[in-house]
Amino acid sequence: MTPTLLIVHSSGPVKPKHAAWYVLSLLALANFLHYANRNVVVTMYDDLRGAFDFSNSELGLLTTVFMLSHAPATVLFGWLSDRMDRRHVLALGLVIWSAASLLCGVVGGVGSMLAARAIVGIGTAACVPVANALICEYMPASSKARAVSVFNLGLFLGGASGTVVGQSLGFPSAFILLGAPGFA
Repeated sequence: MTPTLLIVHSSGPVKPKHAAWYVLSLLALANFLHYANRNVVVTMYDDLRGAFDFSNSELGLLTTVFMLSHAPATVLFGWLSDRMDRRHVLALGLVIWSAASLLCGVVGGVGSMLAARAIVGIGTAACVPVANALICEYMPASSKARAVSVFNLGLFLGGASGTVVGQSLGFPSAFILLGAPGFA
């Protein structure tokens, strides 16, 4: 059963028959930001070496700490979204990863950068389990596979965009640009 939903946007109410697709577009945007934040660091290694004298091992740890924090947090956010308002759980994750991304732009060294990247991993862990549950909740059965494919476009486009932003803007601007939308 698809719940009836009326969303009020700055341009006025969204009609219920279009509400599910409106929600899906917001979820795809969140997934885009999630994967952009995940991948932005890999094209900034030279900048980080210059700013903090990172070794190759420490640069590798930036992805490792992200994944080590992300994996268990995914299970935690899935559990929370079965018990709380899913929109609030996703918003919490988005604020956490956005704040941590901004923090990545102002850190003072290797240890603080590793900690900030771990927190980005924790925050981004909310996106996929919560969004998949919301897609199942809002989309009719006849559109669920298509909706998941649209949601997954955020993964591909966000991941690629994150590397472009990192390469184009470098450290610290790329982190700041990708952290800011979470507070818009």
